[in-house]
Amino acid sequence: MKSTLTALIALAAMLPAAAFAQADPGHKTPYEANEALELGLSGASIAASALIPKLFLEEDLTAPACGGCDIDSINPLDRPVTGYDSAAARLISDVGLVGLITLPLALSFADAAMTEGGDGLDGFLTDATILTETFAVQFALVQIIKYTVERPRPFTYNPDVPLERKLDYDSTLSFFSGHSSTAFSMAVAYAITYQERHPDEASRFVVWTGALGLAALTSSMRIAGGKHFWTDVLTGALVGTSVGVIIPVLHLSGDGPPPAATAKPSLTPIMLMGTF
Repeated sequence: MKSTLTALIALAAMLPAAAFAQADPGHKTPYEANEALELGLSGASIAASALIPKLFLEEDLTAPACGGCDIDSINPLDRPVTGYDSAAARLISDVGLVGLITLPLALSFADAAMTEGGDGLDGFLTDATILTETFAVQFALVQIIKYTVERPRPFTYNPDVPLERKLDYDSTLSFFSGHSSTAFSMAVAYAITYQERHPDEASRFVVWTGALGLAALTSSMRIAGGKHFWTDVLTGALVGTSVGVIIPVLHLSGDGPPPAATAKPSLTPIMLMGTF
């Protein structure tokens, strides 16, 4: 219950700042993109990545993927996770993931539509292109690495977990955490987008805090749910954050307010994120 409340608070923190902030007139999308081409390529990439499992044998296993399932063979950081198996935590992480995929698009739409003197739906389409591309890139990385590494999930080492779950092919897809990668990539990409639209507003700090807070909650619940080790989640967060920074930054148009007015505020949240 406490974790669920935390998630709701994080969501609530993002909504007022993103959808209802009173921006200075004229703030528009910070990006330049070929929307038709990039959305098409992103959609194709997502579809191809979703088909990657079909290239691998997904039949049920004949024995747990962990082999002898010797807990002592796991590094000290990850070892305690093998005892975690919370269904409630897994549900919270799923809810957080859905929120971090859908909220950035919904809030970007509200921001573009409601900002006085903004660029309306044209600007939203550009922002949506960058967010979709961010998701597509990290999703491809997750799929390729998961099905290449095939690391056993923590619950496979747990003697209290039914053998049926341990023999499911999904039990081999621990590294790295797709929930964490998706959560952090979308959180960071949206926060950068909002920050560049509103470089002088204090509300950008609320957006960074809410977005990163929800991403951290979503990721940590994967550990509590027995789905991932600490190293899976930390790697996912690092990969997601990197993609969430690189894709938006590569598309920045440079047509925003003068550098002197935005350099320090623009860098501050990213610096805070780096020490998160």
